[in-house]
Amino acid sequence: MFAAILSCLVGEDWTKPKIAELRITFDRGLLARLEGEVGFNLFIGAESDLIRNIHGVAEVAALDGDEVGYLLGRVAEIKGMA
Repeated sequence: MFAAILSCLVGEDWTKPKIAELRITFDRGLLARLEGEVGFNLFIGAESDLIRNIHGVAEVAALDGDEVGYLLGRVAEIKGMA
């Protein structure tokens, strides 16, 4: 699931089914719209879990500050869309 989330955040197509779009709700839940679906029908979890997981994968993958900043910026963008 996290690979699908990362794939969506960076605009890639790594997984099937593909997450076409992500949204963070007013109560900080993470919703996904799968490719081919109209609505955001998949509840993934909490925004805080997403941010924690991004920091965790950054450490394991040895991402630099710019790369982590990019991912967190994308999270901020989807938060602003809700």
